[in-house]
Amino acid sequence: MTLRDIVKSYLETPAKDDKFNRFKPIKRCKPNSCHDGSKPYAIMLGEEKLWFGDKDVPLKKTIERAIWSKYECGLHHSHQKRMHTVVYEKSITAIWAQIARIEGIKDFDELYDEIKSCLEGIKYVGPMAYYDFALRIGWVLRIEPEQVYLQQGSLEGFKALEEKAKNVASLRKNKFPSVSPTVQLSALPAEMHKLSPVQAENVLCIYKDKFQHIRT
Repeated sequence: MTLRDIVKSYLETPAKDDKFNRFKPIKRCKPNSCHDGSKPYAIMLGEEKLWFGDKDVPLKKTIERAIWSKYECGLHHSHQKRMHTVVYEKSITAIWAQIARIEGIKDFDELYDEIKSCLEGIKYVGPMAYYDFALRIGWVLRIEPEQVYLQQGSLEGFKALEEKAKNVASLRKNKFPSVSPTVQLSALPAEMHKLSPVQAENVLCIYKDKFQHIRT
């Protein structure tokens, strides 16, 4: 197994057949829906983007959709499925209060910082939620990260990959923000350069337990 194999599988292999991280279809999902596993992980991510970034839905409503973290089929994203209702409600209210400022943001890093500023006083909301919410809202605003954000699963994946692969930038604390480190896509192995920064973050998270087994 090589990193090239993993990236190819992420882009081309139906998730339920991905031998590196087989996706378990969710029974409640209809066939050919975003979570039946019939499409590659990369396509599943693209369908999330279409749903959360629907420009035909008013911004206030799409912010609500981004925070509730529910797919079109009604299922919660796994990252936020254990959040309490009051946490969702507080987060929505906090972001709605800054909607005029958010609407004018043109840069993802600025959007991330704004979402973090809105939410950092809310208990049980941390870096993974800051990133997920900023990403979904950014899709509505047509802005995406230009660098790879690392938090929780993707940070674990980066560290595991760093141990195995060459040409990965060293993760030194004084080099990155304390809340959510970032790394340029160009600092990751060449096999990942065909991915977007969002896809690269996705790969680091999904396959984090496999990187220690790759042949470099």
